[in-house]
Formats: sequence, structure tokens, C-alpha cells
Amino acid sequence: MSVVIAILVFGLIVLVHELGHFLIAKFNGIAVEEFSLGMGPRIFKFKKGGTMYSIRILPFGGSCMMVGETGMDEGEKAGSFQSKSVFARITTIAAGPIFNFILAFLFAIILIKTDGYETAVVTEVKEDSAAYEAGIRYGDEIVSYRGKKVRFYGDLYMEQYIHPETTKEPIAITVKREDSLFETKIIPKVKSQYILGFDYEKNYDSIRITAIREGYPADLAGMKVGDNITAIDGIPLNNSYELTDYLKGNPIAEGEVSLTYISDNQVKSVILYPKLYESYQTGISYGRSRQEANGWDNIRYAYYQIEYYIKATLKSLFYLITGKVSTKQLTGPVGLIMNIGQSVDTTKSEGVNGILPVLCSWIIVISANLGVMNLLPIPALDGGRLLFLIIEGIRRKPVDPKKEAMIHGIGFYILMFLMVYVLIQDLSFLFK
Repeated sequence: MSVVIAILVFGLIVLVHELGHFLIAKFNGIAVEEFSLGMGPRIFKFKKGGTMYSIRILPFGGSCMMVGETGMDEGEKAGSFQSKSVFARITTIAAGPIFNFILAFLFAIILIKTDGYETAVVTEVKEDSAAYEAGIRYGDEIVSYRGKKVRFYGDLYMEQYIHPETTKEPIAITVKREDSLFETKIIPKVKSQYILGFDYEKNYDSIRITAIREGYPADLAGMKVGDNITAIDGIPLNNSYELTDYLKGNPIAEGEVSLTYISDNQVKSVILYPKLYESYQTGISYGRSRQEANGWDNIRYAYYQIEYYIKATLKSLFYLITGKVSTKQLTGPVGLIMNIGQSVDTTKSEGVNGILPVLCSWIIVISANLGVMNLLPIPALDGGRLLFLIIEGIRRKPVDPKKEAMIHGIGFYILMFLMVYVLIQDLSFLFK
């Protein structure tokens, strides 16, 4: 049932995207040949008002096929896509991503109304830390960091993710303590520690490596993102929390550490020699504390959340292009459905009150992601088509339809290759 719910969630997001194209096409007088949900062979169809409505066997994707959309035929036919003004065509193409943003915004409102918004609250301050010396205490709410306003938890997370502490330069911070504001500056302290050079995913099922630090022991030993650790120093481990507990009692030190892990379906063992690593630390830990929001605050914090996910998507894409993030961290429809299903499984014991916030969060994340990705100027995507329409508007002359079709065709095959790659990767993780 959890997987069925996940498929319905994914289908809703795609349906809204295609519905955006469909409704604005109809509004602009563009004839729609078929409006379908899913891919592959049709399993249900009916025709009304000159448009065929269908459901296809695979619950991934969808389409809104407009008359003369490619520009290769029926371009001058009444009601065809090409016969309409540039503005009408731009609004029709842009409607899909815009509807995704609207969907994400509506569910953000629902989430915040039912579950509140997340503030950044200090959960731990070590007494010998830079933060403690600066006067920061447990329970303080962070409202400004490096001079940038922290409107909710995501703002602080994004700031620290993009600009981690790398120097002893003072960090301006403002916290809310009871009903007053407290401003101070934290001067990060240099901390030397031995590390193995990998990060891992926090979950109860495995210890999957999510990042490898170049030039450090794990990298030199040939370990890679996606590997699953099963034992350390001969002690079997079932999940990441067991590894975290082990490392708390047995901090990494100079010498050697043995690891057993699964890579490409093979069990491997390796001896790592920890490397000294210097980091700049504030000594402050923070977590999420939910606050109620009503009226205008509900809308305002919903906007903040959508803005955060748009920025996160663009930043993640930049890191992917520059090689800071491995392609092994990409997730496709199968992976998303399984992740949503697992989230539903872990919260179903709490009933509707537990499942609803999880489903709302997934809809917000995926819908905002889909909106951003489709607006990128990539051939075969909405953004690529918008780029050609903008060029046409500037030149007052359309691009040669054959050349445009060829470019979109190349983009389509590249996207299909990427989709197959991600699908294989999703299935490999699933079977592991």
C-alpha cells in the first residue's frame, strides 16, 4: 500500500504539470490531440471535445500532445500550436513548470498549517567551544547568521552548506532568547582530528557512503559513493546509527582501521590509515523546532520553503556539473517511489497525523524540483523550447523547424540515456 501511495503521489505531480500545459493550451485556443498520464501502451482511453484522454501502463511521466507542436506539420492549421502568437506559445509551455510551483506552494501551506514551520534552535553547545565562549546557550533560536536573516531552519542549513567554516574569521550571529535578541560573534576554533574521508547516509537499513573526500584514506583505498559498510574493526554493523555509536566510543585515531563493505555486489575488506584533518568549528549544534503559523505567516513561510527548495535544486545541479557531487547520488522515479514508500512505512503507525506531513514534504520537494529542471534551457525540456520561442520573439522570425527539431531530438535521446542510467542505478540500490 505504501508503494501504491507513492505512485499516486508521483502521478499527481506529473498530472498537475501536464494539466498546466493542457489548460493554458485550451485557454489560448490550441487544439490538444491527446492528454495522457504515464508512459508506454494505453490501458484506458476515451475521447471528448476532439481530445483523447488516456492512462498508460507505466506511472512515470505524461504528455499533452498539441496539434502542430513540433512545427514540422500542420503549422498553419487553425488551432495548431504554431499558428498562435509567440506569447501564447510561451505561456502554454511555461504553464507546466509554473503549475508545479503552484502545487508545491499549496502543499507547503497545508504542511505549515497542520505541522508548523521549522525554526533553527540550538540543541547543544560544548562548554569549551567557540559558541559557548561567545555566549550562545542551549535553547537559543538562531535568527541571523553571518549577517543573513534566518527565517526558518532551511536558511541556516543552506548558508552553512554553501559556505562552511574554513577560516577563523568571526561569524556574526543573532539569537532569540525568550523575548529578547542577543547579538555576538563566534570565532571558530581549529580542531585537528583523524578521519577516514567518507560521509554516510543516516538510516536504519544500511551504511551507504554518500561522499568521498579526495586524497583521503577511503579514496586512496578505492572506496566510492554507493558502497555499503558492514563492519568496522571486525565488529558487524547493521545500520548507520550503530556506526555512529561505535565511533563515539572509539574515536578514529592514528594507526589502522579495518573496514568490510559491499561494492558492486562484492564483499570487500580494506585496511585504512586515518589521516589528520584540520577543521574550523564553532561547537554549536542545532535542530528543528516547529512553530505554529496562522494567516499571513502561513503563506509567508510556505513561500520561504519553496524558495529554499528552488535554491537547493540549482545548487545541487551546479555541484553535479562541477563534480562536487557524484552521479551515483542521482535518483529517478523508481528510487523516489521507493523512498516515498519507506517514508510512509516509518510513519504509518502514527496514522494520518504522521503520514500527511511526510507526503506533503515529498510533494513539495519533487514538484519544486520538477519545476526548476523543466525551466532549464535544455533541449527537449520545456526550458529548451522556451529558449527557442524567446529567440523567435527577439528575431521576429522562427528558428528553422527542422534544425530545432533536430536539436530537441538529440536532447531527447540524451535524456533517455540518462533516464535509463538512473533507472539501472535505482534498481541496483533496490536489489542491494
